[in-house]
Amino acid sequence: MSRRRLLLPLAGLGLIGLGAVTGVLAGRDQLALWILRDRLPAFGLPLIEAQSLHLGATGLTASGVRLEGGQTTIATLEAAFTPQGLIGGRIDSLTLDDVTSLGWPTAGVGPLRGSARAEDLGWSGGQITARVAADLHLDRLVFGSDDAPPAEGDALPRAAGGLVVEDIGLKVSGPLSWNRLSGAVVGDGLATTLSEARLLTAGGPVILTGVEGMVSGQIPPSATVPLTLALTAGQIEGLDIKADGLSGPLVVSDQGPSGALTARLTRLPGDEKPRAPLTLALSVDAQAGEGGRLPITARLDDKSGRLAVVVKGEMTPDTSAGQIKLAAKPMTFKAGALQPGDLHGVLNGLGTVAGTLAAKGDLSWDDKGVSENVQILFKDIDAVVQGIPLSGLNGVLRLDQLWPPSGPLQDASVAAIDLGVPLTALTVRYRPDGKGALRVETASLTLAGGRVSTGALRVPLAGGRMTIPLTIERVGLADLAALVKLDGLTAEGSLSGTVPLRLEPDGGVWIDNASLTSDAPGLLRYRPPSPPTTLAQGNQGVALLLLALDNFHYQSLGLTVNGASSAKLTLGLRVQGANPDLYGGYPVDLNVTLNGALAQLVRSNLQTYAIPDRIRENMDQFMDSLRQIEGDG
Repeated sequence: MSRRRLLLPLAGLGLIGLGAVTGVLAGRDQLALWILRDRLPAFGLPLIEAQSLHLGATGLTASGVRLEGGQTTIATLEAAFTPQGLIGGRIDSLTLDDVTSLGWPTAGVGPLRGSARAEDLGWSGGQITARVAADLHLDRLVFGSDDAPPAEGDALPRAAGGLVVEDIGLKVSGPLSWNRLSGAVVGDGLATTLSEARLLTAGGPVILTGVEGMVSGQIPPSATVPLTLALTAGQIEGLDIKADGLSGPLVVSDQGPSGALTARLTRLPGDEKPRAPLTLALSVDAQAGEGGRLPITARLDDKSGRLAVVVKGEMTPDTSAGQIKLAAKPMTFKAGALQPGDLHGVLNGLGTVAGTLAAKGDLSWDDKGVSENVQILFKDIDAVVQGIPLSGLNGVLRLDQLWPPSGPLQDASVAAIDLGVPLTALTVRYRPDGKGALRVETASLTLAGGRVSTGALRVPLAGGRMTIPLTIERVGLADLAALVKLDGLTAEGSLSGTVPLRLEPDGGVWIDNASLTSDAPGLLRYRPPSPPTTLAQGNQGVALLLLALDNFHYQSLGLTVNGASSAKLTLGLRVQGANPDLYGGYPVDLNVTLNGALAQLVRSNLQTYAIPDRIRENMDQFMDSLRQIEGDG
């Protein structure tokens, strides 16, 4: 009953008009004041006091008006009427300027201020009707709380489990009626604009602006006369999300809200750049709910229909608690079609991506907070991450917080990484740390038949300069020799050492002073079909070099690597040993500098790569559960 009293000043207008007629006929303003102060309460209406009151044959002007003992004040009240209209219970117009109300704390209604104008106001059979135009601001409104008195010192109830809306700017225009006996307020095509409002949620405030639509029906709603909101526009911002184009019907009955709303999502959590809008379709159905909960369904699509995320769940009518399940069917990325940047702005820097992605998850919330459990499947993904080309990324990413991403220790595999050296068969154990980075616990790869590993690393999701120290163990010289692309060059043996990688903010990948040495004596041969022009035209020393390398048995071999992975690398080669066929195996110390691209072995290594069994099992379990979710739908 308390909220309905917001409109009680309008309810008393008919009796004010009757009092005005009596005052005019009797020539006594005191009689009108007596009606305002003493007779209105007899009709269940609030006591009205005024500092000054002037009555005329066609109008009434009051200033310093106070209702309900000063809880509500009106700076100026002006009414226009005709004697005949007043006798018939009608007032031509009523204007209320500078209305201020302390609200009704026990009902969750906060301080109110604004102005209103009513035209064609009539009183008949205990019902007031009018065409109303009002511009109001309400500090606070609480839904879903018990109508218990506030705690001492509290202006409004804390409304545990309730829905709290603050700083509400509201404009309404259209026909309105109020029934004194039932207390119901009924609108019929009431044009409504919610210029602003702040919805308080467990995750933070959500700001609504420019929400427009038509309101019809009864306040409070009932099973027979619900309240219908036909929304045509609106923007929402909060929880790191932005949406506009809010539209659709929403019907509120005594059982709760039902309807279907659509909006354009223009920002998702973590988006740093403008993104192509996604379409959100949301529906609730109070009629199908059980245990006081509302079933909800939602679907998220991109403009071409290539993305489809389905959400199903339930929540309390005040949205304070609920749970949902989401499922995104497998999506295939390829050039000129769907790309990760279409899903989330933070993925725009991955270049042209190929492969398959799917997702599923559970989210729940209550007064204790939000619980998230989301899994994302990566299958045969080719992409560029932090400037590093990856081929064949496979795994299931598990998150207990969507943004910033957070999750437990987990595994992934990559068939090949192009860092200027042929790194293949990566397995990595890592966790998203919830602070904008991936914490790598261990990682190991294959390079030219040997093993490459690194220790603990922090990889920032936003990019930036970082160094990755790689430890190299027993890489094959035969494979490395093949990469140099020097006809006739073969080698036997293996190397170990370190390769420091430097990642630059512009995506560049550099190798800084990599140093590899032979694990044992071996063989190096250079037998070109015809010597390169620069060697063939060389002096006698060059000729001796070619003879030595024809069958060089080395005792030690050292290799240094420098340069950008996207360009030709500089290789420094130092070998010590002898050719048994030259000068009786006289010892030789050689220093040679070569240039070549070391990344050419990557594709040949991919042909024999297989996803590790543990990661394959996780991917199979993910797809089985995703098919079950789709089957339940």
